[in-house]
Amino acid sequence: MIAYVIEWMGPYNDGDVISDDLEMGIYMITGKLKNRHYNQIHYFGISKNIVSSRIINGHHKKPLVNRNRIYWIGEIKSHKTVTREDLERVEHVFIQYLKHGLINEKKTKSLPQNLIILNNWFKKSGDVRKNKKYIGQTIPDVIFWDGEFWQTSYKLGFELD
Repeated sequence: MIAYVIEWMGPYNDGDVISDDLEMGIYMITGKLKNRHYNQIHYFGISKNIVSSRIINGHHKKPLVNRNRIYWIGEIKSHKTVTREDLERVEHVFIQYLKHGLINEKKTKSLPQNLIILNNWFKKSGDVRKNKKYIGQTIPDVIFWDGEFWQTSYKLGFELD
């Protein structure tokens, strides 16, 4: 089994995402599509270069989310060295788990192996985000794929004294 711990930073908008210089990361785009009346998670992507540059410089799906566009940038913290394969595997999990409503067009085949993802949420300042009030944070804190079924859990967050 493979386990990943992801630290999500955000929320960012078009103006302040430039300040993040993470390389080898994952990102999600949330907001409203044309003719839709609610915010939703719409896209997961990865970048082996600076993630914010990928988002800012001509992202091909960004214009489709035309209202209330928000970004979350995730860093895999469980591995000393993050590979492209790690990023693709994590992206694949999110696309498979949240496939309804996503505008991703790839990675629609089933997942080949057992894995677990732990999601932790942080403000742009680096402080732990205690309140989950953004649509991107509706992703479960724990996502487990046993090869056949999904299992999830919320309320992973805790405070250290």
